[in-house]
Amino acid sequence: MGLEHLRALQAQDPGRVAADIEIRLQAGGLDAAAASDLVAESGKRAGGLPALAEATLPPPMAGKGDNPTARAFWMLASDLSASLLPVLPFALLPILPARVVSVVLTAALMLALGVWRARLGRRRTLPTALTTLGIAAAAGAVGLITGQLVDAWFGVG
Repeated sequence: MGLEHLRALQAQDPGRVAADIEIRLQAGGLDAAAASDLVAESGKRAGGLPALAEATLPPPMAGKGDNPTARAFWMLASDLSASLLPVLPFALLPILPARVVSVVLTAALMLALGVWRARLGRRRTLPTALTTLGIAAAAGAVGLITGQLVDAWFGVG
């Protein structure tokens, strides 16, 4: 449902727009009472309900007419670079410096991804970047622990 459709619907049936906004607010994490209160308060202000409707709409798709093949190649390039960059130091350096370079490079990439996520989602940059780094570090720790357990239990490696 686009903004133009919501404005037309608002003129015809304001109750339906309010219900739609409440559903989107609840899907975003608000409980039913808080969503209802927010919609009710917005409805008391001039232009409040349309503004809340616009604020709760999902962001428009950028480049709707883009070529799917071009998007697929961008995805391929990003996947290859994300998987190869942390491994590349091991091909170019001795093992100990390669570990350090790989960890630093991966951390830098995860922080950059977090900054990108923050800008895309219009969130605070530092917490989002650190959350992304934390998730990557946790995934790495789980992989390391799993590898150690498999080696200990099965003697593989």
